Amino acid sequence: MATTVGDIITSARYDLGDFGGQKYDDDQLVDYVNRIIVLLDEILITQNSDFTLTSGTATLSSGEYSFTAPTRSHIIIAIFDGTRQLIKESFADVMYRYQINNESSTTGSPSYWAYNNGNIICNVEADDDYTLTVHYHVKTAALTIIDNLPYNDFFNQYIREALVTMASKSVDDKVVNVDKEFYMLFKHAVASAVVGRNFVSKPYHLGF
Repeated sequence: MATTVGDIITSARYDLGDFGGQKYDDDQLVDYVNRIIVLLDEILITQNSDFTLTSGTATLSSGEYSFTAPTRSHIIIAIFDGTRQLIKESFADVMYRYQINNESSTTGSPSYWAYNNGNIICNVEADDDYTLTVHYHVKTAALTIIDNLPYNDFFNQYIREALVTMASKSVDDKVVNVDKEFYMLFKHAVASAVVGRNFVSKPYHLGF
């Protein structure tokens, strides 16, 4: 059974001596959990972890050369048009290609892409609607008390410990920034998880 934000808050209250919820408001603790998740997301994405990898589709509409990047996407790993992978280039290079195509009135399916703020730009205006497959790292949406914790409960203990620390410091008017207090701990935990989950054993070969 998945662990909710409320479950982790209830567990943290035992260490905080706040069984009846007299010291800490739920909204305060939920806010702390979300701050912790922001830091974990950043470290996981930096480590190219599968916990933040996802995929979806986006449409490059006919007559357009750009489309909106997926919601909460942080780093796009790859874009495919069917089985054909689009090539990532710098913004300047893609715009150069687009300018050449635009001047020659050339349209078609895109072959190159680049970031442009919250959009993805392509090297050519589409001559049809193209459904593209986008693989990317996604940041967790803001959680409420009834939402499940992310990462398949893999980092719940670290989230709980950080929550207890943040809440304890706040009582003493010593607000702690979770990124300073737990950055290295989270980084080591994530690195260990990434190495273990990404390990692929070498296939066994017969000696002939």
